[in-house]
Amino acid sequence: MSIYHEKQSMQLCAMHAINNMMQQQVCTRADLEQIAAGLHATTCDAAAAAAAVAATTTTTTTSTDDNDSTMTKPDSISWTERIGRWWGNPHRSVLGTGNYDANVLAAAVEVFMGMEVKWFDVRKPVREICLEAEVDQREEQLVSRSTAASHSKPSSALGEGSQRQPPRPFGIFVNIDRPFLAFGARHWFAVREIAGVYYNLDSTLDEPEAFASVDEIYEFLQELVHVKRAQLLLVRPRATAK
Repeated sequence: MSIYHEKQSMQLCAMHAINNMMQQQVCTRADLEQIAAGLHATTCDAAAAAAAVAATTTTTTTSTDDNDSTMTKPDSISWTERIGRWWGNPHRSVLGTGNYDANVLAAAVEVFMGMEVKWFDVRKPVREICLEAEVDQREEQLVSRSTAASHSKPSSALGEGSQRQPPRPFGIFVNIDRPFLAFGARHWFAVREIAGVYYNLDSTLDEPEAFASVDEIYEFLQELVHVKRAQLLLVRPRATAK
């Protein structure tokens, strides 16, 4: 079986992680640059608007003429400010080599994968992440029984005080410390099940590495949390509106 695996280029690990997770190219560097620029522009415009509102409340002169408004308009941004926004974008590397942050990754997951991400609290044991299909199915069966039982008697099939385990994620984005040249940086890579086997799809590897068991995955992730300050983003289908 052929497994799609992009190799590392510059600091484009977020792009590689998304494409490797989806097992095909679904986004490009230009796509992530556009998302990063949009996120930063939104922040800058909000800050400029807030500053303009604050300035107008302290002035002693007022005007009802819209042309006298001091609010910053997107099409009135000077070229120096545009350069400043590109250079000072906190969602990407100042070198233009990538190193996209979690905000860019989360937005890209929603746009190009049709899913959403949720931070896993790494203060908890990583074994709390459900990675086994059998466990996921048992949870669904217990919930179904609990729902049926609730119509006939007050006791719960899940047991007193028990909590349902979160469903198994589509995959996991791992973010670890990995300096780039003389700069501090973080590295993204994907872990995902493919045809019943979990793989480490890290773009810095020569080829994907299969995990022998779920226990091996837990040990691998827990060590990264302790040694490389790993952060874990769980990828799930979008929550349906109730």
